[in-house]
Amino acid sequence: MVKAISYGEVKTDKVDARTLAELLRVDLIPQAHQASPKRRELRELTRGRLRMIQWRSKLQSTLWGLAAKYNVQINGTQWRYPSKLQQWLLPQLPAAANLQAQIMLGQIRQLQSDIHRLEEEIEQQSTFNEAAERLMAVPGLGKVGVWTILAEIGDITRFRSAKQFVSYCRLVPGAKDSGGSHRHKSGNKTPNKSLAITRVITSWVGNYELELTSCLFCLEPTGPYSHQLKQTLLSLEANVWEASSLSIHLSKGLVRGKSDPLDARQIVLYTLRYRDQVRLLGPGNIHIDHLSHLLRLRQLLVEDRSKYRQRLGELSRSWDREVAPLLAKNHSLVITQMETQIKEIEQRIDQLLTEDKDLRVQFEHTAKY
Repeated sequence: MVKAISYGEVKTDKVDARTLAELLRVDLIPQAHQASPKRRELRELTRGRLRMIQWRSKLQSTLWGLAAKYNVQINGTQWRYPSKLQQWLLPQLPAAANLQAQIMLGQIRQLQSDIHRLEEEIEQQSTFNEAAERLMAVPGLGKVGVWTILAEIGDITRFRSAKQFVSYCRLVPGAKDSGGSHRHKSGNKTPNKSLAITRVITSWVGNYELELTSCLFCLEPTGPYSHQLKQTLLSLEANVWEASSLSIHLSKGLVRGKSDPLDARQIVLYTLRYRDQVRLLGPGNIHIDHLSHLLRLRQLLVEDRSKYRQRLGELSRSWDREVAPLLAKNHSLVITQMETQIKEIEQRIDQLLTEDKDLRVQFEHTAKY
């Protein structure tokens, strides 16, 4: 019955509020699900663990940038042993950087210890042991994935059909209905981050019954198309290699046809052939990639703004006194919107430089020339 609101011919806030009140009066509003206290406690633990992993990733990114400034490259596997990393890294850094590295490594070890404490606390949630054991039989699901599903989904019997469950997990295309207009989105609904990470692990690793840390993900840089995938893999501490597009293309030789399956097969063959030359990405690449995408987007907006300004100048000299003012008004609105977006991007760039001190130092050093 609530869907009737979005399909109404007259749709305003007052009309919607009145409709909801009438539906509530006759008891036609569906009951909302409320998680049990124990389920909420488990959810807080799993989400807290995820937040700490994100903080640890930021520290690793900062430390990676600090080491790179002195031509010291930290590979992906060294992060698993902070004590050995400290013994190897500190002698290669000057005194000032040495102190910063010690502080950051200490924070990383502390976060790692806190993450283990949370994981131990999660495993002690005996109320959900039976459901966890059943889910553990699914290929690709480990302890973290199982506890995340149990915490975020809750009692699965509250879903009357598989369609409702899939929609709740945000695995179906979304739709936006308002004021008689019905627009379907090509992408999925806004995802639950915790479930999205679990879905990635299940779909990539579960089919082959492998451990994520034993896999090598080779990606071809395709700008925004591969950015989110790369960022997710790095946050999961996966082994990621971003190979050069030119190198992959030159290794093909004479190949007929072009499609996504053929390109994927060629990347696999390239990885197998040159696996001795693998250079794993570090977490410091996340901020650099984000900055690159923001600058590229800003450049596109600036170029489009220049085109609209040029067209606006041409309209001011037009002899058409009826259509030209309407087009000029439309162009002015578009230019204003673009300028607002450019300012928002510049603010995000400043925020990114503020969060990453080493990136800020490199930026200021480059801006001098």
